[in-house]
Amino acid sequence: MALTKVTVDDLKGRLDRHEPLLLLDVRSAREWEESDVKLPQAMHVPPNEVGKHLNELPRDRPIITYSCEPHDESSTLVAQELAGKGFENVHPLYEGFNGWTKAGYPVEQK
Repeated sequence: MALTKVTVDDLKGRLDRHEPLLLLDVRSAREWEESDVKLPQAMHVPPNEVGKHLNELPRDRPIITYSCEPHDESSTLVAQELAGKGFENVHPLYEGFNGWTKAGYPVEQK
């Protein structure tokens, strides 16, 4: 299943417009522990535990998945898993967490 990826610039615009969406941080447990920040209002779920959290995820708004690297497969695999479970508006963040911070966009403390 092909998913539409979202760029960091597109996501920043959506956040600036206060669009209702969920940022789903799917960095590995190690990557999560090594960082003290996340994207604004993001929810962290390790990629191997997404199935345990399906009932916590909204089906009525877009979900943007992200991991560290631009070409990290984790965010795409999680987005595909969610789409396979009936989530209709799921998109991986193309440049990932590192692309977001490299662009100088805001982060918040975990």
